[in-house]
Amino acid sequence: EALEARATRAGVTAARIDAATPNTDLVIVDRTGVLADLYAIADVAYVGGGFHDAVMEATSGRGVDLVVNNVGGTPNKLFMDTTEEDWRAMAELNLFQAMRCTQAAARVMIERKTGGSIINLCSLTTEVGIPTAVPYGSSKTGLLGTTRALAAEWASLGIRVNAIAPGYFRTSMTEVFYQNDSWQHAMKA
Repeated sequence: EALEARATRAGVTAARIDAATPNTDLVIVDRTGVLADLYAIADVAYVGGGFHDAVMEATSGRGVDLVVNNVGGTPNKLFMDTTEEDWRAMAELNLFQAMRCTQAAARVMIERKTGGSIINLCSLTTEVGIPTAVPYGSSKTGLLGTTRALAAEWASLGIRVNAIAPGYFRTSMTEVFYQNDSWQHAMKA
């Protein structure tokens, strides 16, 4: 909700990609408030130009100025217990969904020739190894590498691509970590 409030005050059109499951939610806002709340954008992004059409329709052709990819999740298990399916699921959730939405949003920005900003939510796991989060850390590190490369590739187009790599916030998804004394000790080390 903070993104929507800030976008409304700033008068920009923003798209927030936000989910902890493969079915991603896209919220499009501008200075007037929420314009559209589209579900399962990961599937829509490539189907018949779905993302482009949805953004252009919701914004009356203005397009999008800001995209925040805030997708994440982890299976929370030791690496030796991690399956290829776990690894692929983390890559799909934390890397491929951001790639799809970033690419689709950039197409809109390039078409409009007004640039824009894309912010990818990475993780402190891009800098610090976290036990039980190897697939998560690997996929978020891939997203950080993607962010750096796109920042260089799209700078001349006026599209800024940045990453934020926060630590853990105490939420229902992360509560399991806070109940684990060895995890808490590792985080303080």
